[in-house]
Amino acid sequence: MLGRSGEVKILDWGLVRLRASGFGLQEKQEEEEKKEETAQVSERVTITGAALGTPAYMSPEQALGDPTRVGPATDVYALGAILYEILSGGPPYSGALRQVLVALTMGTLPPPSARVPERRIPRELEAIAAVAMARDPAGRYPSASAFAADLDCWLEGRTVSVLPGAAPLRALRSIARHPLASTCGAAALALAAGVLVHAHHASSLSQTRERERIEDEASALLARALADARTASSAGEDARAAREEWRALFDAWRSEKFAEDELLASRPALPSMENGETLERFEERTRKALAAAMSGVAHARSSPEPFSEPGAREARSAALAGRERLLLACEKAERYSRRALESAREAASFAQDTREARAARDGIVLAARLRLECELALAGAVEADEISPGVLAEAGKMAAWGEGAAGAPLASQGAGRPWEEGGGRSPPPDRESPDLVPGRWTAAAAAFGLFERAAREAGWPGDSAAEAAAARLALSGLALVRIAALPEGCRGELRRATGEELWAEPRPGEASAPDDRAGTVLIAVVPAEGFEAPLPAGEYLLVLSRGEGEVRHPFLVERGRAAEIGPAFPDEVPAGTVFVPGGLFLAGGTGYQSLPRHRSRAGSFFIQTTEVSIGEYARFLGVILESGNDTLLEAALPVRRLEDGVGPLLSIHPDGRYEILDEDLTPDHPVSGVSYLAAAAYARWRTETDLARRRWRLPTGPEWELAAGGPAGRAWPWGERFDPSRARSGDLDGVRFTDPVLAHPDGRSIFGCYQLAGNLWEWTATPFSEDSIAVKGGGWAEGSEGLRVSSRLGNGPRAVTASIGFRLVCEP
Repeated sequence: MLGRSGEVKILDWGLVRLRASGFGLQEKQEEEEKKEETAQVSERVTITGAALGTPAYMSPEQALGDPTRVGPATDVYALGAILYEILSGGPPYSGALRQVLVALTMGTLPPPSARVPERRIPRELEAIAAVAMARDPAGRYPSASAFAADLDCWLEGRTVSVLPGAAPLRALRSIARHPLASTCGAAALALAAGVLVHAHHASSLSQTRERERIEDEASALLARALADARTASSAGEDARAAREEWRALFDAWRSEKFAEDELLASRPALPSMENGETLERFEERTRKALAAAMSGVAHARSSPEPFSEPGAREARSAALAGRERLLLACEKAERYSRRALESAREAASFAQDTREARAARDGIVLAARLRLECELALAGAVEADEISPGVLAEAGKMAAWGEGAAGAPLASQGAGRPWEEGGGRSPPPDRESPDLVPGRWTAAAAAFGLFERAAREAGWPGDSAAEAAAARLALSGLALVRIAALPEGCRGELRRATGEELWAEPRPGEASAPDDRAGTVLIAVVPAEGFEAPLPAGEYLLVLSRGEGEVRHPFLVERGRAAEIGPAFPDEVPAGTVFVPGGLFLAGGTGYQSLPRHRSRAGSFFIQTTEVSIGEYARFLGVILESGNDTLLEAALPVRRLEDGVGPLLSIHPDGRYEILDEDLTPDHPVSGVSYLAAAAYARWRTETDLARRRWRLPTGPEWELAAGGPAGRAWPWGERFDPSRARSGDLDGVRFTDPVLAHPDGRSIFGCYQLAGNLWEWTATPFSEDSIAVKGGGWAEGSEGLRVSSRLGNGPRAVTASIGFRLVCEP
């Protein structure tokens, strides 16, 4: 500004740069990287923390932040920018800071006349502004004085250095050099100048107001975008917290369920009768074992009313409630993240690449990921807890749905793909078909679709692609199956259970025996070196044959759990038994006083295919008679059911002969009315007389249940639907009480055992309560529920009931 005496005073030294080197001063290099801005800022204000200079009047070298190129030419550029604004009514560049900087460094500046074509802007002034604002500092006026000289030339009507004047203009200037002639011209020029100034002012005011309106709208959009971003971020944190809460509840549930399974699977077996032990001594040991086994927690959880205290059921309910809270948090996080993304896109044209937009997209992926993790984990846990042959068959349907990512050809093993069964070939159904997504996995499949779309839109950030592949594999229902090399000389067939009943009745004209492959379908002929392939979840049967002998190895394939099978073919199978390979299996269920569904385990064993018959038991009684042990003989005599009570089943003559005291019974009927003590004594006798020195005993509850229900834990030995014709039960008409031990071949278990449902209840060597032992299988008086594999009752060691018999196992 000018002082009173005409002196010049400088008011702002903020951006002055010291050029003299004699003061020993060093210029500071700006090292802080300019923060990315989306806000609409005023182009007339120097931004704190930005490259130094007012954005609208900043030269390209200033925008690039190169202090070595800043000099007098930079000031000339700023003067040219002021002239440009006078001519066009607005600054050279406007908009958001980032847009201004990008335009400065990369854009092309249109001349003032192109911005306001309605104005008549002098060419000389337009040329002066263009030279002063040249992108290259070398192309500008050498100094501010040269710039001012050209402006003086234009004001005085002389030709400017950067552009020769036009002919009419030169004529006017010539006239102006003649005072008398110029008077009228001067008046006319003054009038024209006034009109021009007025028009320039009006246009500038209108553009300023429009610019302010745009700035206000941009500021409002930015404020909304920032608010939505903050809300989305908060919702994301809430979702993470809900995930941690759910995970803790879920882990507690699985831990409680695992502990209960372990407790149920480890139920202690009762002792066997020792050589030379009296009946009284064995009874005493048995009762002590019962009391010890059922004490404390074991009593609370193995009683006829198991799990009355808080346990897995309560933990499961809490985990499912936590799931609902997590899903609500995920939905909120996704909703606000999508709104934040839309707001960011509206706030600036380049929002697709801003940090705010990327954060919003990542928030959508996060919410989808948390939801997917929860649904997959819970669906798998519920399926594992409720697993059954029906659930396994349902899980196998998912293989076709996920085949695109997880399916693997089985042609190398002679089986084709998972959906190709028994040589039949059909294409996999449409993967989106709801029929292929079992109910408990529907939510997980939907969550997978949301995650896949969100991750794709976000460019598959982080490990999203790997997570999607793992989720698709889990949804596919496939698992890797490895079968080791077959025993020498064995042939192997791998079959999958279809869910239909086993041992179907023969067709008319065919052999009288039921079909031993019914309820299964051929998957592959297993080569001698073994087999490895991904298979759909389900129950499978490996049938080994060598000569005339056959051994069955049923096993489970559960979703995502690799199955390792070690085929075994015993060198000798005791007469009247079948080999049962040990391992994990499903036990419990919904029968009479049954234990909850759980995973149990047993070692390998041989089990008699039938209940002990009257003829077999009578030989044991003859040995007791010969020994003169009247006490044991009296305790071991069986009873039978009468119309009005019970009575003796056998009459033993002094010469060792026996007589069945019921004309409807034959030696091949099962012996009934035998106490636990007598059954244990019979097992001891079988051990003592076994020439191969094998040990015989009563089966434990888990062993009996594995032999009856197979690894999949069938409801009845033959399948999931009750058929009264397959067993002797209260649902079958007739006056007799039992059928021969080889009756109902179509009611056998997957191992080939007869009448593990119906005919007679059978003793096990597992406690039921503090003073009773578990019996299983149901008797001739029971209905369908009593015949379930999981059903059980309890009887005291000395109890004699006409509906209870037994069969033995033999240790390998």
